[in-house]
Amino acid sequence: MQVRSVALLCAVSLAVVDAARLVSDSRRVMEPGVFLEATPSWTQGRRCQDSHTISALIMLKHTPEGRAQLEETFWAVSNPQNPRYGQYLTQDQLTDIIKAPAEALVTVVDWLKSEGVTNFQVSANLDAVNVILPAPKAEKLFDTTFFEFKHSTANQTILRTGKPYTLPTFVANVVDLVADIIRFPAIPSVKIVEEEGVGAWPSDCGSHCKSGWTTPGVLTQRYKLGAAPSTVTSGSTFATAEFQGQLYTEKILNDFASDCNLPNGVKVDHQIGPDSGSFVCNLGACTESLLDIEYIKAVGGAIPLTNVYSSTYSLLDWANTVLNLGDKDMPLVHSVSYGNDEKQQTGAEYMYQVNTAFAKFGARGASILFASGDQGVYGRTGPGQKVFNPDFPGGSPYHTSVGGTDFLTDQIGDEKTWQDGGGGFSNTFGIPSYQAEAVAGYKSSGVELPPADLWNNTGRGYPDVSALAGVKAPYCVRNGPIYAGVGGTSAACPVVAGIFAKLNDVRMSAGKPPLGFLNPFIYQNAAGFNDVTTGKNNANGPYGFEATKGWDAATGMGTPDFEKLAKLVV
Repeated sequence: MQVRSVALLCAVSLAVVDAARLVSDSRRVMEPGVFLEATPSWTQGRRCQDSHTISALIMLKHTPEGRAQLEETFWAVSNPQNPRYGQYLTQDQLTDIIKAPAEALVTVVDWLKSEGVTNFQVSANLDAVNVILPAPKAEKLFDTTFFEFKHSTANQTILRTGKPYTLPTFVANVVDLVADIIRFPAIPSVKIVEEEGVGAWPSDCGSHCKSGWTTPGVLTQRYKLGAAPSTVTSGSTFATAEFQGQLYTEKILNDFASDCNLPNGVKVDHQIGPDSGSFVCNLGACTESLLDIEYIKAVGGAIPLTNVYSSTYSLLDWANTVLNLGDKDMPLVHSVSYGNDEKQQTGAEYMYQVNTAFAKFGARGASILFASGDQGVYGRTGPGQKVFNPDFPGGSPYHTSVGGTDFLTDQIGDEKTWQDGGGGFSNTFGIPSYQAEAVAGYKSSGVELPPADLWNNTGRGYPDVSALAGVKAPYCVRNGPIYAGVGGTSAACPVVAGIFAKLNDVRMSAGKPPLGFLNPFIYQNAAGFNDVTTGKNNANGPYGFEATKGWDAATGMGTPDFEKLAKLVV
């Protein structure tokens, strides 16, 4: 446990939870179902062995007052038109707002101790408890059974429950959910291309990249990036998030920097989680992580990069890992190229917990960007459902969703919608105020919309912005011993994140605070983006959303123009 957490618990003048409550047989089912029907790629294997270790994150309930204060602060500090814009909270100030009631934390900690659980840690914000324990003890603690689940195509095995879990009623009264024991993650699936691209431009990576592939030089020209920063003294930082075996090799990063003439090199400055710099990446095993790191650094230059790695995909575990970092160590821009469909989540409570975590990032002045998905409007669940399946967290109003484009011709210039790019409208979250005018304008623009019974007319629209992602001119990625052409919003996301980290450098060098939650700025500054007005994200089915002038549910506000944005941020 953290020192501050121990001090708080010792200071709380509460009696230890009485023995009668600790031995009570009354339990409550917390989240019914294991949701395999929504994630058919995972199949149940053998029961967990005694040697297996289970990691779980117990999320405590927030008070309505604390959640409301966080919400009010988040929107105020994120809006350029608000007098409090940029007046971000420290970690301690955030904790004072959002911490769970002291009695609730004591209840959970005393329960764990009574069950013989000693390996646990209270989060810095005092609203979650991470426990690590052997599988047999986890089965007893949560009154369930754990199994190995294997992915049908990827070489991945995870540990999950085979039936719903329960908690003692007195614990369930103060807990929202237990993360990381029932959700089945989506395996990232970047699109690898072996053929030459259609682009008619020379390669700044020499013969290492095939003709017509997207390279750092292509991005620099299209998005008017100028030279990548060679020194950074402003305090601008950024981070990538990797999961499920997506590691990297320092030699591969060095080779990419050398082959593509990147004078600042490509390196991870800070590693959180297992140090993978010396890991041996077999062909294709590290494509996602190498793509993220190579291109966010190609854009951001000397801006310090943190890589946050977890062996399992968990948004809440990732968020708590980052939020536990002190104010000087927490990166300011985060690129995350992972996601799932809303219907593949365990319910609204889980998604609202993720939203709360995202709001914490924004309240502390950090930007979060997620890839919008690579299956068009039908999502990972597919067109067999006959309705669109919005992405999560793509449809969350508390982050920036990055969609995908292709070049319109064989020249570096105007772009069109990448038909596979995720976009649409959330089935869970309403339209936030920052995009209300833009969304209304899209719906009344005269563009042909899909049939009304396929999508939610009152939902939050996404993506917010886009960048090159299609396979017409795939990204040239050093992928193990060779170079490969890679497409997907997994490529667009780190590029856009790198651009906003560069904008933070401009802004902070001028003595201003970082941009924080980006969407209010984005929607108030449409002139800073290249509008994309053609194409439709109708991959895998007959319908999709068309791009048009202004914001649309295919490409958002368009793609960034760094020169214009650099003038707008100061």
